Amino acid sequence: MYKEQDIMENRQRMKRETILLLCLFLPLAAAAVVLFLRRMKYPSILCAVAAFFILIFLDGMRISPLRAYSRYLKELFEGTSHKTNGFLLSYGEEEVLTDGVVFHELFINIYRDKAEDGVRRFLLDAAKEWPRYPEDTIVTVESHGTYVLSLREKEEAHEE
Repeated sequence: MYKEQDIMENRQRMKRETILLLCLFLPLAAAAVVLFLRRMKYPSILCAVAAFFILIFLDGMRISPLRAYSRYLKELFEGTSHKTNGFLLSYGEEEVLTDGVVFHELFINIYRDKAEDGVRRFLLDAAKEWPRYPEDTIVTVESHGTYVLSLREKEEAHEE
């Protein structure tokens, strides 16, 4: 489900957002310095406040999520993965924010008798399209920790 192209696209987006941030921040910061050197107290304060507001806002709202997603992708490509077979219980409807990345939950039960202690929770990347299977379908989840790398219907008989 994930490819090197995902990392490259994320880097390009982060570069575009950083350029946007710098194009908005640097002129205001430069204006604040020039006004300060000309001893224009209130206009320099206003420009400095506006510049730092833009810096904090754009970094927090646009660049920081991309940085978190970059860390997430790096971890997926460098870490080990494992497969889990089980009965699909449900998909979580609400978005979950974990480590700065938005996910949807996926619940499966690894036991044939569907005992409550067999429920496993996985996280599906909200930025990706995932297949939707009906409840009680036997699925194979390839994951890194709780992060789903791939999800597919299991064709052979379910094993405990």
